[in-house]
Amino acid sequence: MTDPSANTRILGQHLDGETIDLVRGRFVDYVSHGSTLTRCRLVLHGPARGVVFHEGTFIDCEFVFRKPFKGFSWSHTVLRGCRFVGEIDNCQFGPRGLPASHGAPGAVERCDFSQAKLGWCEFYGCDVDGLRFPGWPTFIVRSPLEHQREWMSIPFPESYAAVEQKMIGGLVPDMDVTSLAAVSQNAVAISRQHGVSVDSLRTLLGRHSFLST
Repeated sequence: MTDPSANTRILGQHLDGETIDLVRGRFVDYVSHGSTLTRCRLVLHGPARGVVFHEGTFIDCEFVFRKPFKGFSWSHTVLRGCRFVGEIDNCQFGPRGLPASHGAPGAVERCDFSQAKLGWCEFYGCDVDGLRFPGWPTFIVRSPLEHQREWMSIPFPESYAAVEQKMIGGLVPDMDVTSLAAVSQNAVAISRQHGVSVDSLRTLLGRHSFLST
């Protein structure tokens, strides 16, 4: 029987082809600080607060989330050719231009999110064309600052326009989105929160080339 007080600590190690179960106990698991994992399968059984990937490198790995994985920054984690399965929301991927004191910058390259259920996730300093995203009801806002005027012209419901639309468009002073390459959104979540039908959203979004639906 697994000791519920035990935790995983992979620090500065190099692993290849292993399956690793995480976030099963009461304490935080670490796969970080100079570790490099290649072709590994990481199965996360609990919430994001139960794991640290800071300054870890993952190459051709698979991340499987058994529960919703929310509110996590991958900005100091290197992800190359990785695959993501499960529900992911309010996460940041890629280097955000944070101070060096926060750690070495991460990366998100050639990763596959097509089997993930993405909510609001932000992708910084990356080649968006090299990433695979899920289809509708997920939609991707590409280069929102470059397309700020067109994005802000879309007549979303007032409650969405007042907050989310402005944040994605870089019009919230306290939110630095200078290196923001893309943002994922979920039309079903927007429909529930803002009282607009999913079909209406798709009609609004379908006219704009910088949006992937």
